[in-house]
Amino acid sequence: MPRRPLLSLTAAQARLDEYRNTFERLKAEQAPRPEIRTAECAVFGAEGGVSLSRAEADGTIARMLADYAPLEVQLLRIGDVDVAGIPGECFTEYGLAIKQGSPRKIFVVSLVNGELRGYVVTPEVLAAGGYEATSAVFDPSAGPILVKTVLALSERVSTGSGEKGAR
Repeated sequence: MPRRPLLSLTAAQARLDEYRNTFERLKAEQAPRPEIRTAECAVFGAEGGVSLSRAEADGTIARMLADYAPLEVQLLRIGDVDVAGIPGECFTEYGLAIKQGSPRKIFVVSLVNGELRGYVVTPEVLAAGGYEATSAVFDPSAGPILVKTVLALSERVSTGSGEKGAR
């Protein structure tokens, strides 16, 4: 899956400092609780972003992704229902795109391949920033790739041309 460019450690730390300042300011101003909680979650994401930038710098991310290449997408058919297993934590929009693109009833389950973690966010979420965007390893273009892959697997199973183990 395509990766998004990660911030340098200096830039990631600056973002974390900015988010922490916003969080502290909102608490001091006694802003509405939902605003404070959103800012707090942004801090959590930025902390994850700093960790990702460190892992990028020391090669940990490259090694981890190499261990999971190629990524596994699974499809299990039970009667007239498909259950799709996809890596990472995909945003709802991608699961809905799978459901809308499938002529069959289909259930989508994220995080099914063990240890591979990472949000698959939409372009809008990445642009807005916040928790999921700052802690995402994958580029938003990974979402449509997963959608296309699941729908192709479902079609192959429907036509009986699925690969061994895909049925």
